[in-house]
Amino acid sequence: MLLVKRYGKLLEEKPLTTKCITSFFTFSMGDLICQYLETKYNDRKSWDYWRTFRQGSFGVAVTPYFHLQFSIIMPYLFPAGKRINVIKSVVYGQTIGASIFTVMFFTYVDTMSGKNFNQIKEELKVKFVPTIYANWTVWPYLNLINFSLVPVPWRVLFSNTCGMFWNAYLSYVQNVKTKQMMLSSEQNKLL
Repeated sequence: MLLVKRYGKLLEEKPLTTKCITSFFTFSMGDLICQYLETKYNDRKSWDYWRTFRQGSFGVAVTPYFHLQFSIIMPYLFPAGKRINVIKSVVYGQTIGASIFTVMFFTYVDTMSGKNFNQIKEELKVKFVPTIYANWTVWPYLNLINFSLVPVPWRVLFSNTCGMFWNAYLSYVQNVKTKQMMLSSEQNKLL
């Protein structure tokens, strides 16, 4: 309970810094989970620390967007107290929010990986739709909890905590599945 109290105090004193640190940790953990599974099941030989840092640094970079969405925009557009506003928040989060986040994630990580604009654009064409569909199988339910039960200052933490496993999935799409999807896309173009 002391840890929760301390975190709450940090949220009051330095909300953005606190959320950025939390995001770095949870996004990094997502990649660590993914690389652990790759090591265990795909004969991955070595740990890619730079890859983990890239994903963690994206957590820091995206946190102001999360903070703005969860703490300012959504409470303004969909004030608490009405059930319909919870549904509107979920719909907004799963259309506008998820689309922006997905494009930001893949663009950032690809850019940090040294890919050029054309490579990023081509990979985004392949990754975006399957990732959004996967997102819609998980996040509407989590966002329903987040927007109906979690106090506004704690929403980024809730999203980040649930997101560790989502971030593992994103790391998988970015680093493993993309190669398979790009190969399949190239083969389809040849047919």
